[in-house]
Amino acid sequence: MNFRSVKDFPLEGQHALLRVDLNLPLVQGVITDEFRLKSILPTLRHMRAQRAKIVLISHWECPAGKPDPRFSLSHIVPVLRRVAPDFRTIICSDVMGGKAMEAISQGKTGDIILLENLRFHPGEEANDLDFTKKPRSSRRHVCQ
Repeated sequence: MNFRSVKDFPLEGQHALLRVDLNLPLVQGVITDEFRLKSILPTLRHMRAQRAKIVLISHWECPAGKPDPRFSLSHIVPVLRRVAPDFRTIICSDVMGGKAMEAISQGKTGDIILLENLRFHPGEEANDLDFTKKPRSSRRHVCQ
């Protein structure tokens, strides 16, 4: 079976949405294994070399379709910044919607924009097709 690779697509000037597995082990507030972060570095570097703006989406644990600070991807940002110090990483506490779109538009080519845990939205585990189509959210969040 032939699978296409990110290398098969022209990325220059594009927003590259990359779903990754960031379900990292967290013990007493400390991430104990960075393997999954380190394994995406070649893809991130390729995307940056192609002059793409990188938008990462992921889930972490099962917070039952609502925000839970214990499962915020913000815990991953310091580790991501340590394993990929050559990238500017921006975290947005919104899963989707206006604040997420704002963070993406304000990011620069080669930046990593990490959107909040997809499972904070009930449509993620419900396989809700509308979840993938709606560019807005009723919740207000702040990007940092």
